[in-house]
Amino acid sequence: MPYAVPDSFLDQLVVRFEVSYTPNKKFTATDVLRSFMEDDEWVSSLVFKKYHPFSDDIPATFFIIKWMHKSESDMLGRHLSGLGGDVNHLPGNGEAGLGWDGLVLPFSNPSLNLPGSSIFASMEFSDDVSVHLR
Repeated sequence: MPYAVPDSFLDQLVVRFEVSYTPNKKFTATDVLRSFMEDDEWVSSLVFKKYHPFSDDIPATFFIIKWMHKSESDMLGRHLSGLGGDVNHLPGNGEAGLGWDGLVLPFSNPSLNLPGSSIFASMEFSDDVSVHLR
């Protein structure tokens, strides 16, 4: 098993890959009637987590990078066909794609003198929507 050099960026890097499959997942119908839509859905994600000290004088910064792909629904579990998209087109009839993709880039750094920390998060979605929190 390869190891990183101590105190390098790859030292203590945690990498996780997850995949789940849900056969015949039920979604609320796009016409919001009592009927349901059923589709098989794949969800996959790749996560990198790391505490990294940039200096001995500053507490370590905690980073997370997460990418998620969903084959039939968006982040909130709504079927893509109800959002103007389908398995072959992004919501809003955008460019051809396969499902929904999201990328999250948060990090947190404790303060030296204050009882708190600064937090930043950025979320990028496949339908050209961005959210930035500070």
